[in-house]
Amino acid sequence: MSVEERWLTEAQARAWSQFIRTSQRLEQRLDRDLKSGHDLSHTQYEILVRLADPGTATGNVRMSDLAADLVTAKSAATYQIGQLVERGLVARVKCAEDARTTYVTLTDAGRELLGRAAPDHLGRVRELFLDGLSAAELEMLTDALDRTCARIIAARKRRS
Repeated sequence: MSVEERWLTEAQARAWSQFIRTSQRLEQRLDRDLKSGHDLSHTQYEILVRLADPGTATGNVRMSDLAADLVTAKSAATYQIGQLVERGLVARVKCAEDARTTYVTLTDAGRELLGRAAPDHLGRVRELFLDGLSAAELEMLTDALDRTCARIIAARKRRS
């Protein structure tokens, strides 16, 4: 690989820099808004959202699956869930068939808090991110991010 191939073109560098800068600023703003309005971190909010997913038939999600879905280390997910357990927003449930497996479930208090936080959060997502994109831009961005995510997952599988 030549030196020229290792460096990004001007357009690539600009796109990469803007992606990083924008995603970090958006994450910081959403996190700050959730903390000030609802005493939740953005990660904690995402945990509540995943536990409230109607596709979760039993209402229980395995800790390891939750960590993978959040794209975070199991220890980080365990810490965040511990914070939510202390507040009574989620509960840990041991698997009856396998004592090594722990499930997490949303409590009524967690569902209530999510019901209050979601409209504010989604309004901010619309304001800061979605409302600035046309339908065509949104579709193009979604397609590009889907392809990028698939490449990341494929690369991780090749290295495992």
